[in-house]
Amino acid sequence: MAMKKKPGRSKVEVGIPSTEAVFSAGNNNASGSLIANLATQNRAELAYELREIALQDIELNPDNAIFRQLDTDEDVETLANDIDRNGLMHNLVVYPRTDGKQTKYVLLSGERRYKALNYLQARGDAKWNTVKNCRVVTTPLSDNEKKVMLLSANLQVRGGFANEMIRRKAVAELVSCLQAEPYNLTAAEAKKAIKEATPINGRQIDKDLSIEKNLNEGLKDLLDRGFVLRSEAESFLRMTPEEQRIAAQMLQQLYAIAYNGPGSAAIQDEKKAIRGRFVDALRTVADTSSMQDAHEALVAAVFTVQKEMACLKETIRKVKAIPPEQPAAQVEQTEVIREVREKTAGAKAQSKITGKLSSQTSRLETMLRRKNPEKRLAEKYTHEERRQAMKELDEMIATATRLREIIAKVERSADEAQEV
Repeated sequence: MAMKKKPGRSKVEVGIPSTEAVFSAGNNNASGSLIANLATQNRAELAYELREIALQDIELNPDNAIFRQLDTDEDVETLANDIDRNGLMHNLVVYPRTDGKQTKYVLLSGERRYKALNYLQARGDAKWNTVKNCRVVTTPLSDNEKKVMLLSANLQVRGGFANEMIRRKAVAELVSCLQAEPYNLTAAEAKKAIKEATPINGRQIDKDLSIEKNLNEGLKDLLDRGFVLRSEAESFLRMTPEEQRIAAQMLQQLYAIAYNGPGSAAIQDEKKAIRGRFVDALRTVADTSSMQDAHEALVAAVFTVQKEMACLKETIRKVKAIPPEQPAAQVEQTEVIREVREKTAGAKAQSKITGKLSSQTSRLETMLRRKNPEKRLAEKYTHEERRQAMKELDEMIATATRLREIIAKVERSADEAQEV
């Protein structure tokens, strides 16, 4: 729709375009269509004005905090330099907020552009003291509508959905908002709307929502911190709430073990190795169908990780006991650090050649440690299942024997070469 100037107001243009025109013009992507389609279910049109607004009267939106953490000073400076060369290519989208006798404007779209303008102003460029052609939404909106507009604008504009944590939390929040007034969508309808407006497929949306809803809060926090991987978190969802709670407790204790002095690299490697072994054991728990078997596997995993954490703490205590005047290079050569390195190197060598064999061995050992394993095998498993297990074990033993013979031959050759 063509814009018409109001007589006597040279700096304000008033119009009532379609909802899609407002947000597509501000964002120029599929999220504009998403919010347009949703909004027109509740009102025919949204009103807006184009205004010149003092930069100091524009405010950040508190609901944008989840995306804000992606911004870096370097990103803002790069955008500022682009705006300095080419001008402000996309309008800021805001809504008015009354503060006593003053009117402030809260961002719905354009936070990085706003930061870039502040950067230019601080650099001494006074032409950005006032921002022209800000799109001011004048239709009264509920807090939920404002949040949906902001989230939908961020779906593609800010690129935050390439970040696992931000995508997951934003998707969950947007689905929740779309189920509330005035949209009142079902969960399926909300997911469909997001799928149609973003590159995120339906399966990914379902996984994101499942983690936000069903994963233990402690595990979720470790996932957000990067101590737990996304693939690991998805496997933890197969554990019971109590199993997840215990897993979170152990991983939080391991995460809290910290040391940054001389020899820290070796200690961090060992900490990483302990984490890897414990996660492998937890995946075995998650993949075990029998509740009794899963419980016994978890007990064994907890016992092992507690013992390994105690050893790691003792190593740190010994390193801290080294006189502080001793040079860092000498600390790296002490017996305690060498032991840690050798232990970690052995674990790495094992993982490179035998892969996850150690976790499978732990599972078999758990079965053997049970009280009266013969009776359990006779009562719980069928004749066909026992025969199949025997066949698989025979194949495993034969393969392992052949591999061991090859490794032994290589080692003998290496020893002979050293002697020469």
